[in-house]
Amino acid sequence: MLGRARIATASGALLAAALLGAVWTCPALAVEISGKVVAVSGDEVRIQIEGEDLPRVGDPVVLGFRIPAGALLRVGTWRVTGVEEETVVATVVEATGKPAVGHAATISSESPTRPRRPAPSEAPRRQTKGESPPASAQGVDVTVRELQVVSAGPVITERVGDAYVMRAAPGNPGVVWVARRAALAFRAAVRVKNIEFGEGKWRAAGLLMHRASAGQSAEQDILFALLQLTSGKQGLALWRHMDRRWVHLFAGPLRPFTIHPPDQGQWLEITRRGGRYEFRFNDTVVLEWEAPERDADWIGLWTGDGVRAEFEGWRVESLE
Repeated sequence: MLGRARIATASGALLAAALLGAVWTCPALAVEISGKVVAVSGDEVRIQIEGEDLPRVGDPVVLGFRIPAGALLRVGTWRVTGVEEETVVATVVEATGKPAVGHAATISSESPTRPRRPAPSEAPRRQTKGESPPASAQGVDVTVRELQVVSAGPVITERVGDAYVMRAAPGNPGVVWVARRAALAFRAAVRVKNIEFGEGKWRAAGLLMHRASAGQSAEQDILFALLQLTSGKQGLALWRHMDRRWVHLFAGPLRPFTIHPPDQGQWLEITRRGGRYEFRFNDTVVLEWEAPERDADWIGLWTGDGVRAEFEGWRVESLE
């Protein structure tokens, strides 16, 4: 599990890194396992593994950035502290720079393992296009499904098949609430598809968690969204409203994750339970951190100014 998230004070803080150190190679008898950093939380990083080999707890990790010549410029060494099916968590040993999402990871393992794959008879059921995530056995559905259709105004909405479409005018981000029930423990998920980012300031679309007792952009509000990066490519971001402004907890390209076609859409999911938040993108954990104490939350579908986005399969469950 990742520890308490360290808040970045600038929007690009989690994308930048100091590129220091020298080229590193694995010991001759060790297996070299490659991966990419997909989340950073304080002294810990989460690494998406490439290939089927998995390291063991205690194996050394080198993080760095590959230059065009192919050399790995180190930002420090970490050590594996947790191993999951396709990702590992590592804690810093010695850092000469800041880790960032997208950094290359090289793990030296003398006795790697391979995860057990389910037999055909126990293969997990796959979601189909337009289908909601599997229902929870312990959650109480609190979703607002019949959403308002507005044909004029700063935010225009409509229904297109199973999708709820929002189009926000420039300078007017839009939100439509899909849950207004007090829930300090909850799970919220939605599929976001066919995004047109436009030319506004907030080129993003996703889930907004809002403090119900406060006004617009309240302290501790959270926005988990797909966005358009400065490069023009699609990315993923997690913002938190603090000290009267939005700050990044996570920002990065979608390259490390499984990405579905635009017309199929990408799943965003937020879970708050047991004093912790967990954020998932297409069923991959992006970030976890301890939840601050706060009032009950509303959940909304959110579009940035000038953005058009389609939302499908939205669902909010109370886990209390």
